[in-house]
This record gives sequence, structure tokens and C-alpha cells, in this order.
Amino acid sequence: MAELVAACGWGFDSVAVIATSPADRDMLLAAGTAFALKGAGYDALVAADRTFPAREAGGLAKAVDAVCALTRPANP
Repeated sequence: MAELVAACGWGFDSVAVIATSPADRDMLLAAGTAFALKGAGYDALVAADRTFPAREAGGLAKAVDAVCALTRPANP
């Protein structure tokens, strides 16, 4: 992921990350926008800008919708 972000000329501060497991913690901490699902681990939930239910409860779909909402203009 870090290589892709760098190749696009972005910084991690312009990236939204959805943490789904404890393994995502470091990316979550580096991201400009940090979302976490229940089950992503205590550190991720505490560091997240916003939390969502577990994947099994539809949390991933809700988190993806929230990321998409960030990209829409405020006044279309």
C-alpha cells in the first residue's frame, strides 16, 4: 500500500484506511482518515476517527459508504 500511495504522488495524510484486523494498525495510524471495524483490535478502535460494526454486521459496507461520502462534493 505504501508503494502505491508513493507511486501516485500522495502522502498517507490524503489516504482513508479501513482497519478490519489488528494487522491494519500501522496503516491506520499513518492515514489521514482512519476508520475501524469492531474486531480490528483495541488500538485501532481507539485511534480511529470513526468506528463501525463488525464485518459480519455490515460494518465494512458502512465504512466503504463513509469513505465514498468523503469524496463527494459538499454542494453538488
